[in-house]
Amino acid sequence: MSRPPTFASFAADFMADYAPLRFKSTTVLQLESMLRVHMVPVLGDLPLGEIGTRELQGYLADRRKAGLNPRTLRNHVVALRQLFSVALTWGLVDADPSSGLQSPRQPKRDIPFLKPDELHRLVEATPIHLRLVTALPAYLGLRRGEVLSLRFDHVDLVARTLLIEYSKRGDTIHEPKSRAAVATVPFPSSLVPMFEHRRDLVADKSGLVLCKKDGSLLADSFANRVLKAALIRAGLPTVTYHGLRGSWVYAHLEAGTPLPVIQQLGRWANVETLIRSYGRWLPNAGGDAAEALDVLLRDQG
Repeated sequence: MSRPPTFASFAADFMADYAPLRFKSTTVLQLESMLRVHMVPVLGDLPLGEIGTRELQGYLADRRKAGLNPRTLRNHVVALRQLFSVALTWGLVDADPSSGLQSPRQPKRDIPFLKPDELHRLVEATPIHLRLVTALPAYLGLRRGEVLSLRFDHVDLVARTLLIEYSKRGDTIHEPKSRAAVATVPFPSSLVPMFEHRRDLVADKSGLVLCKKDGSLLADSFANRVLKAALIRAGLPTVTYHGLRGSWVYAHLEAGTPLPVIQQLGRWANVETLIRSYGRWLPNAGGDAAEALDVLLRDQG
């Protein structure tokens, strides 16, 4: 009668017979390292059928004490679930002990953000022909993909509104991930000359507000460099486009914009989603959204 497989012997079979057929080579290398450095030294000698949820939870606790961070441990949970799913399929275990695993919580980090006076300095520090790269997220809370996919036929300079209908992901333009992200939003009068400057500059080459000289899409990395250069020029701390969106929320709260209005302008699915992300910044009184924010930012200059 053959001896029941240990975790180590099963892991070797998994890597030889299953992983190369199912995963990319980089993933196979990551799994091999995870097994060799962490899992096999701790679980390797245990019979596979005797490993329960308690043993796996103990493994995660042991690795946490060894210095692995919660994000890395969450990857270990994914790997363990894949391993024991295959073990169950191969008939080596009667039940999957990884199904009851509790993933380590990833502690929330505060998003670096700029205050209203710093947002104004950021926009002013951006070259005029690229100023919308920072002004659109600073004044309207647009995401980077929305900034880079904005078209002139979606900009109404008379009504001062933008139709947010598309978002750039990778090298192509897509519809937003949710219906809530599609909306017409107002913009302050201070953005009108920025749009007019871009319109005169690009001369209808592609219809995009921000584009290369030949009218093609700008790369995400280019927008990141514009933001970074403007931050350095203005002597401001480093923030990402996600941080600029948070800065826009903070500025609206300072301007007294009610939360439901911020939710609509920022195109979150609901107020609860907005509060989960930025609830630590308490709102003040009500006020007109686009122009109130514009006044606040311009008063800082």
